[in-house]
Amino acid sequence: MEWAEVLHIGAGVAGAVLFVSWVGFVVAEAFRPDFKPVAATYLQAAMLAVVFCGYAIGWKRALLGGVLSLVGTALFFIASLYGGTAAQVVAESPAMLFAVPGFMYLLSAHYGAAKKSETAGMT
Repeated sequence: MEWAEVLHIGAGVAGAVLFVSWVGFVVAEAFRPDFKPVAATYLQAAMLAVVFCGYAIGWKRALLGGVLSLVGTALFFIASLYGGTAAQVVAESPAMLFAVPGFMYLLSAHYGAAKKSETAGMT
């Protein structure tokens, strides 16, 4: 197996794990009696939807999916600043894990492109 394949499969698996974890978190939060979503919560959810779309697109087009998920992660933190303070954004720093599959997709695209150009140069 080439590095590009390993990274690509790893990104898909990591993205699926993060998506399932997030869905579990949302369901658990929704059943709390004191749960009251605010506008920033909806903004964050919309940005995470962009991230998850990036994961799905990355399965077929690694470069596009990687860029989309990284942009979505950055927008998630911008939305966090909109609805809260810098301290709250720091408290949400574990959400940086949402960027990991995006980086893996980008590396997969890079190594896949490098391999293609390497084999094209040999012919």
